[in-house]
Amino acid sequence: MPISSGAILSATLPVFACVALGAWLRGRGKLLPSADSSILFLAIYITYPAYILRKILGDPELHRATNLLVPALCGAGFMLLAMGLARLTAPWFGLRTKAEKGTFAVTCSIQNYGYIPIPILSALFPDQAWVGILFIYTLGVELVLWTVGVVVLGGDGKANLRQLMNPVVLSIVVGVAANFLGWDTYVPEWLGRWLEMIGMCSFPLGLIMFGTSLADLLGTPGWHREWGTPVGGILLRLALLPLTMIGLTYWIQPGEHLRHIIAVQAAMPAAMIPLIMAKRYGGDEGTAMRVILFTTLVSLGTIPLVVQAALRWLH
Repeated sequence: MPISSGAILSATLPVFACVALGAWLRGRGKLLPSADSSILFLAIYITYPAYILRKILGDPELHRATNLLVPALCGAGFMLLAMGLARLTAPWFGLRTKAEKGTFAVTCSIQNYGYIPIPILSALFPDQAWVGILFIYTLGVELVLWTVGVVVLGGDGKANLRQLMNPVVLSIVVGVAANFLGWDTYVPEWLGRWLEMIGMCSFPLGLIMFGTSLADLLGTPGWHREWGTPVGGILLRLALLPLTMIGLTYWIQPGEHLRHIIAVQAAMPAAMIPLIMAKRYGGDEGTAMRVILFTTLVSLGTIPLVVQAALRWLH
């Protein structure tokens, strides 16, 4: 039975309500920047890895070799293609310097692949059979981000293998390895429940902190002065790249769960991580800021339309 745009909007609104709450708390001075590092540590290093391990351990879908390879190849391949398209078209939108073009390419290429799509997928497909496959897809994205993405931004790829071994990647690798070795059967029930409890905190925390970051971007002087970058970001991240991802998925014809994942991933706005990377590796922070901010704001209206069309096309 086709999923209506109303059902998709209903799944999307709670996610953006959490983001709005974070922005409101920051604007009211109730969630101060001084608390950011502690909350982000809790979200990135504790709650999200706990969620990943809980979902991967014992997942029967990850005992199939194709589900350990095809999703990772899709995640990496889509990002590489998107980066190339964005880099090629960057001058069309007034981006001239190497830093601007590189930052535009990386920011457009990586959608928000965790905190926004997972709650939406959970609402649309509550059986959760897709979760482990999603994290294999994430592994491919992370691999490209911390190697090719860093080089495109202007950094040295050699020094960033350490960044590749981040909590998300490590928890995926540990979970998959435990499944492969059969160790998942030795996880005691109490530990599984503990991981479930901790993991449930991940998405409210992450979305609220995403909202505080958006509020900070809106408070940055000059965020609205240059319109070529946001127009280009919206056209690529929310139109051209979704069409490309959906078209290639239709051609590849992967399993049903991966098709559902890509249908939602294709509709996502730009992720926040390129802004942090631009600061660290010599990219252009203003370019990253504009793409992230405008694609996020516009995506509330486009997500239901894109996801509905993608699910119908890939059915």
